[in-house]
Amino acid sequence: MPAGYVTDLASVPRWLWWFLPPFHPQYAAAAVLHDYLRSWSGFDPLTAHTTFLDALTILGVERWKALAMFLAVVVFDSARR
Repeated sequence: MPAGYVTDLASVPRWLWWFLPPFHPQYAAAAVLHDYLRSWSGFDPLTAHTTFLDALTILGVERWKALAMFLAVVVFDSARR
């Protein structure tokens, strides 16, 4: 990650912050990585999304929660295009 890279961490709708706070330390690194990969033209969206899922798993996020977050980025990323 280059110094000074700006991220919004996990782009979780405010009404879900009670369940998935966007700044949670367990998955913040995965969220930053995903944002960076999505901003870099060398990565296609699916590769960025699956790397996000891999990072969540490596960081020890529960499997169901990691899959929910993965599906959310897939759905909401395709919806914003």
